[in-house]
Amino acid sequence: MTTKAKAESIVRRFIYLTPVEYDINMSPKQVNDIAEADLKLCKKCSLICVDEILSFIEDDREAFSWKTYYSEVKQEIEKL
Repeated sequence: MTTKAKAESIVRRFIYLTPVEYDINMSPKQVNDIAEADLKLCKKCSLICVDEILSFIEDDREAFSWKTYYSEVKQEIEKL
């Protein structure tokens, strides 16, 4: 999985946990403001998770570097 796809996957998992506070009488701007706030919260939660993963990766002795992979996932989350 690409780092961008992994970042989107992690953030998407938190989207379903945000409280939905939309009202039929809300303006599009109000809906957009809530959606942006929800996305920010989901990104913060995702970054905490990735930081925890990075803190447990000690030494990359294999050809594939998990530390590099999750560092790049973190960068992709920040870009969302």
